[in-house]
Amino acid sequence: MRWKDGTIVIATTYSASSEADCEYPLYVASNIEREEEHMNELYEAIEQKIKASGYPRAISGEEVYNDICDQIDGKENGTYLLLSKFEEDVVFEYHITIQDEDFNLGILTMRTPEGVFEADFDA
Repeated sequence: MRWKDGTIVIATTYSASSEADCEYPLYVASNIEREEEHMNELYEAIEQKIKASGYPRAISGEEVYNDICDQIDGKENGTYLLLSKFEEDVVFEYHITIQDEDFNLGILTMRTPEGVFEADFDA
């Protein structure tokens, strides 16, 4: 929920008096819960694609997603090859297309001492 002053409030209930202060009074906890569920599904899908590539290490889909967001922050629309030192001895290569508010991760190549692993997110 977002107050008129811009403050974001996460709550399961609100009173009639707080509704008057709310910019979007119908945006309640159920929408927030659905968004969290959607993001958890996205994180899980990222993890599954990476594991299916044979990547031998533990991986967090949320950490990969956040790393991508950090990498693309401030970039203009276009296609990029971005490198990230994901761990001390692991380099992730993100093949990303940025479009306005969205991005598409096409291929993720993971270079590790154990080998090179590739996850095709467009397949």
